[in-house]
This record gives sequence, structure tokens and C-alpha cells, in this order.
Amino acid sequence: MTGQTMTGQSPSSRPMKMRAVPGARLARLPQVQRMDPAVRRDIEVVSSVLPFKVNNYVLDELIDWDRAPDDPIYRLTFPDRDMLPEPLYEEVAELIDGKVPRAELLGAVNRARLQLNPHPGGSCRRTFPRTRRARSSVCSTSTERRCWCSPDRARPATPTADTASAGPSSSASRN
Repeated sequence: MTGQTMTGQSPSSRPMKMRAVPGARLARLPQVQRMDPAVRRDIEVVSSVLPFKVNNYVLDELIDWDRAPDDPIYRLTFPDRDMLPEPLYEEVAELIDGKVPRAELLGAVNRARLQLNPHPGGSCRRTFPRTRRARSSVCSTSTERRCWCSPDRARPATPTADTASAGPSSSASRN
């Protein structure tokens, strides 16, 4: 780092104004333009499918651009070709190269997203509390202070005697 405090402010200057750079603009950043064209292409293709955003503090202060794409902070914040299965990558890349209408590209991107697994290893199945009969609660706690909720399509609209007593504090078995 270059003499910055934790607030993104150098001792002799005014506070840094944070600005976010969304995935669609990552490949056009001046720092990225100096990189290999294949890396720029990977950034463009992957960021069209997966959500990415980076702020100017990370770009200007944390990434060592002389080491990119091997810099650890770069690896944590920028898209990489290995983040998409090869067939999905190739399909999206072909559409981008063919300069198809935006609606067609977005349709293909949405289909590609649906093929990705948002719950690897059955994590959704393992983290929902269960009653004796079936999954009944929409809340799951991962720590004392965190709880995430998700709609359960199989859940009845009104609580039954079986589901009313089941909740985040019930002793649910995990599979």
C-alpha cells in the first residue's frame, strides 16, 4: 500500500471518493488494457455471466498490477476463465464475438446462469431444518448471529400444528 490509512485516505490528502466499477467495464480499465488480450477476453466473457464489481481503492491501492493476473488481490476480485464450465464460456464468447443483439446475449447469459449450481454439494438440502415428516422451515442459521431465509415452495400457506412448532430454534436433524 502507499501510505493510505484504513479509510482510504492518505495522511496529507482529503478522503478518497469511492467509485465502483461494474463487471461490464472491467475489461476496459486502463490497468487491464495493458494485460494480455486473452486475459481481457476472459474478463469480458466471465463478467457477462457472473456478477463482479470492484472499487477504485482495490484497483489503485491493493492490486500490484506488475504481478497481475498472479497478484492475490487481483485473483480474489477479477473474473477468471476457470469460473465457468468450458461449454458455457464458449457459447457466451461466440455470441459476444458475433455482436448479437443485446436481448439475444442476455437470453443466453440467463440460460447459462441457470445451468450453474448455486448450492454445491447439496448445501441447501443440508442446511434447512426439518421436522419428522419434511422440510418445514424457511430459515437456516449458520452461526449465532447469522440467519438466511429462502422461500420454500412446498411449505403450506398457513401454519399447521406440525410446522407451527418448528422454527429456527427447533432441534432439526441435518442430512
